Amino acid sequence: MKIRNKKVLREIAVRAYKANWKRNLFTIFSIIITTFMITTILTIGISYQKTISIRNARMNGMSYDISLTEPEKGQVEQVRTMSGIAEAGLSVRCAVCEEYNSTVLDEVQLYWLDQTAWEKQCVPALEYYEGDYPKKDNEIMLSVNALRAMGVTNPRIGMKLPLTWYGLAGGMAGESTENEFILCGFFKDYAGWERGFVSKMFYKHTGARQTDFMQGVLMISMRNPIFSARDIESLREVLSVSSMQEIKGDVETITNYIRVIFVLFGLFFMIMISGFLFIYNMLLISVSRDIICYGQLKTIGMTSVQLKSVIDRQVIWNCAAGIPIGLLSGLFLAKGIVPLILSTVNPVLEAEQIIMAEPWICVTAILFSFLTYWFGSRKPVRLVERCSAIEAVRYTDVTNRKMKKSGSVSLMSMAWSNVFRSIRQAIIILSSFVISTAMVWIILAVLQQNNAEKIVNTIYSYDIRFKNDTMLDDNIKNLITGQKIAEAEKISGVLQIGKVQSTDAVVPYQEDLFGGYYRNLYQSRYMPGGNYEDDIDFYKNILRIVFLHPESSVLILLNLKN
Repeated sequence: MKIRNKKVLREIAVRAYKANWKRNLFTIFSIIITTFMITTILTIGISYQKTISIRNARMNGMSYDISLTEPEKGQVEQVRTMSGIAEAGLSVRCAVCEEYNSTVLDEVQLYWLDQTAWEKQCVPALEYYEGDYPKKDNEIMLSVNALRAMGVTNPRIGMKLPLTWYGLAGGMAGESTENEFILCGFFKDYAGWERGFVSKMFYKHTGARQTDFMQGVLMISMRNPIFSARDIESLREVLSVSSMQEIKGDVETITNYIRVIFVLFGLFFMIMISGFLFIYNMLLISVSRDIICYGQLKTIGMTSVQLKSVIDRQVIWNCAAGIPIGLLSGLFLAKGIVPLILSTVNPVLEAEQIIMAEPWICVTAILFSFLTYWFGSRKPVRLVERCSAIEAVRYTDVTNRKMKKSGSVSLMSMAWSNVFRSIRQAIIILSSFVISTAMVWIILAVLQQNNAEKIVNTIYSYDIRFKNDTMLDDNIKNLITGQKIAEAEKISGVLQIGKVQSTDAVVPYQEDLFGGYYRNLYQSRYMPGGNYEDDIDFYKNILRIVFLHPESSVLILLNLKN
């Protein structure tokens, strides 16, 4: 006979829930903390990874993985047909701007980019851009840094710019020419370069070629951004890269990135285990009382299905109270505090540049907390199902029955027996302590290793450096005198001043030691020019030793033979 007892089961669940309000309060708190912790850690990690990736691309000014210098037409076509290559864009430095309206510029580099390089590799690396890529011979697109160097603080599309420039045909500077350009666009990145883009017509007009030394670059974007030095060597063999060309990629950054990802995954795994043990521990501590209560209900006729219904109601109520609070707290942190944290860790990141994480993080936190609590609450039901109602009422949750009985009873032995009366419970409690302590130490170690003061002091032992760059020029000036050093020592806030003197020495030529090196150097892309035999004769017969006198700071030149 089917009995309508849903109302009775609901009343029993409500009474049991109210009777255990303290335990339920701690359980809700554990769910809140776990959900909040997972949401926060994932949000910070994913947001930081995405933001830094975009930031690095903007710092480089272009987004690509491998570069090939002076690419030939056949190499470009071959790369674009390879299966492992996503994009291959061509960039050619063709001219240099040296003056604007009688204002001398610090060599504004002008590049021509093909459509792939502009749309797929340059635009994603820009913070913003306005206008269009140049199409006509007199159109130009400049960076904000280049415009600022010209004194243009409020650029407008269509404004005229009288520029003096020279082409780089054959990789050599040509004659200066003055033209009036039309600004068709401007952009901002974080490369810090004063550069601009020109049309294909202007590029052809300069006479520069993509195969000129240090002018043309083929930028290759891999489908799989994780690559090794072996992949670069394979690409070198397939493309038959000559000794005058250079193919390179930032392998170390990828390797370090993989290491960081593994560390973050390990930390996240520990956080997941910590959250699981946190919730499961709360349920396990009171499991004996639950089993006794359920055994009493079973003696008056409640079935296992009905017991599950009562427990499921309590699970849903606790999750409905704890998960939203933890999730909303994590989202509030992600929206308001995460940008502050990331900009503090990396000061060059502005709040509006930080990329927030995706919604799947919230789903992960919800499912993890709910499933952990759900499966953790199944143990009392399973035990009641396996044993009779009388056995459930007499349940003591003691699994270690091999404890040695001592003649004298002390507080220490009583505490030891109580802690290890249930091996599983003891293991879970101790694991919670161990993992929580390990997480604290790991986080403190990461924070200490990323301490800005420690990093800066490790790289540089000073704060400000003054260097006399005229010491290598023909017109030598003694700019750093003893009087100036004494004046600097008296400045308020100066703790210590260190002085460094350097000496340049030319080592006598030794055929066995240097012969092979110099022959290879003259055959490489970085050959110094001139005739090898004449240069070596000059090197062997005339040696210059340059050193700085420590007292007078005067550069002394000595010419010696042999």
